[in-house]
Amino acid sequence: MNSLRVLPLFLFINLSSCSLPDLNDLETFKEAKQKAVSLSTINKEFKYGMVWLYVDENNESYTGWVKETHSNHSIKKLGYLKNGQKEGVWMDWYKNGLQESKIMWHQGRLSGDYLLWFINENPHVIGQTLDGEMDGEWKEYYSNGNLQAHSFNDLGKCISKKIWRINGELCTESNVVNGNGQYIQYKENGEMPRTRTYKDGVEIK
Repeated sequence: MNSLRVLPLFLFINLSSCSLPDLNDLETFKEAKQKAVSLSTINKEFKYGMVWLYVDENNESYTGWVKETHSNHSIKKLGYLKNGQKEGVWMDWYKNGLQESKIMWHQGRLSGDYLLWFINENPHVIGQTLDGEMDGEWKEYYSNGNLQAHSFNDLGKCISKKIWRINGELCTESNVVNGNGQYIQYKENGEMPRTRTYKDGVEIK
């Protein structure tokens, strides 16, 4: 199965810099897999007292493709570092080769599409980030394909959110409006649901 499967539901944002390699391009993807060095050979250090950077053996910020592999040597993670920071599209795969995530970064911060899939190929999360924070519309799903949560966010603040139970039933006890309210977070693994309360878009308990 093609690990770069195209889902019409998802609209991917192009990278702002045309000079930056884009994993969404098939030829670039093939080249990246061949040229990528193991992420385990790159150190991550706190530099200049304010930012984490990936550095090489000479303690210089690293630029280039990096990857991780599973125990069966299949690709686990693939991405690009620019001046020691994550940049552009980073992708993850399950051990069986199916895609797990496609996440965009800019200067080491989440910025752009944030897409996750379950191992059964159903969508898990469809969202957007900006400057390292959740931003705009987010949809979260259960592994059976039912919608779990639908929210709107403003740079990390939850503006509104609705919740559905695993059986597809809307949870009337959950409602965040204009940044205020609460919702129940249901777990698929049998754990007790958790109630989360928000005031002015920020969780207070």
